[in-house]
Amino acid sequence: VYESVRHYKDDYGRLLCEHLVRVPKRRTVPEYYEVVQQPIDLLKIQQRLRTDEYTSLEMFTSDMQLLLSNAQLFYPKHSQEYKDSAVLLDIFWSTCQRLFPGGGAPVSGLSWKSPTATSAGSRSAATSTPAGSRSAAAATAAA
Repeated sequence: VYESVRHYKDDYGRLLCEHLVRVPKRRTVPEYYEVVQQPIDLLKIQQRLRTDEYTSLEMFTSDMQLLLSNAQLFYPKHSQEYKDSAVLLDIFWSTCQRLFPGGGAPVSGLSWKSPTATSAGSRSAATSTPAGSRSAAAATAAA
C-alpha cells in the first residue's frame, strides 16, 4: 500500500509524492508548523514500516491519512500539491480496497478502517497481534 503511494506517477511520468517525502524545514517554512499540528512525512512512515512499529493496519492508515490531510490543510486548494495529495488519497484507498476487500487483512487480528471510520490525525490503539505478526503487519502495509 505504501509503495503504491510512494511510486505513483501521473500520465507524464511525474512522481506525485515529491512534496510528501520530507516535511518542510521549520527554519525555512515556519508557517507550515503553525498550520500543521502533527507533521509527518513519507520517510517517517517508511521508517516505522522498516522497524515494525505498526502493529495494525489502522495505525498505518492513520499515519497515511494524516500525511495526506496535512498536505491538503497546508497547500491552497488550487495548488498542484493539494491536487496531488487528493489523487494519492484516492490511490491509497483504492489499493487498500483492492488488497483487503471487506476491510480484512491477511494477518490475524489486523484490519483497516475506511476514511469515514478513522479520523485523520488520530492514532488508534494497537490491535493485539500474535507473536511474530508485527513483521507481517509491516509487510502488509508496505505492499
